[in-house]
Amino acid sequence: MLIVMSRKCLLLLSLFAVMMMFVGSGVASHTVQAAGSQHNGEIPLYRLHNPHPDHSTYFYATNPAEVDRAHREQGFEYQGVTACIWHDAAVGRVPLLRLYNAHPAHRGYFYTINPAEAERVIYEQGYAHDGIIGYVHAHEIHGLVPLYRLFNPHFAHRGYFYTTSIAEAENAVQTRGYQHDGVAAWVLSPSDC
Repeated sequence: MLIVMSRKCLLLLSLFAVMMMFVGSGVASHTVQAAGSQHNGEIPLYRLHNPHPDHSTYFYATNPAEVDRAHREQGFEYQGVTACIWHDAAVGRVPLLRLYNAHPAHRGYFYTINPAEAERVIYEQGYAHDGIIGYVHAHEIHGLVPLYRLFNPHFAHRGYFYTTSIAEAENAVQTRGYQHDGVAAWVLSPSDC
């Protein structure tokens, strides 16, 4: 039991160190800042989709240059703004972490606000840290909407899908094989960007 606890503590400490590296180095803030902040620091969270038959996946980003590069160099199709999040940390806001899995059978992105969950998918599923893309709320607050997370377990479409639209979430469940996987975060609706 002591060995398991020590390993878990090391994983959590490594996540903390990586998060501090991104924040301290300015990498995360540079990436997000490139999107240009709105009047209260809100920035759009863009959604792109790569319909590749062997590894269909969704990609979410706040940096327009990153969005453009994903479209031009990796075959992603732009699908619009999924939500509005924040450029800066503030009281009540938490980092939205992006993780990437390059394994051909599981290629895709995973987004979470929970450092322990991030470490779990790194350890169990082979994901790697890909930075902080912005800040969101962990709990419901008046004026915010849920960012739903859905999971598709089928091989060719295995991966995660995020949306603020309950109708879009239900459509993904009914027509594309996704399963509800809870609320990833609380955000502003796309119309608030």
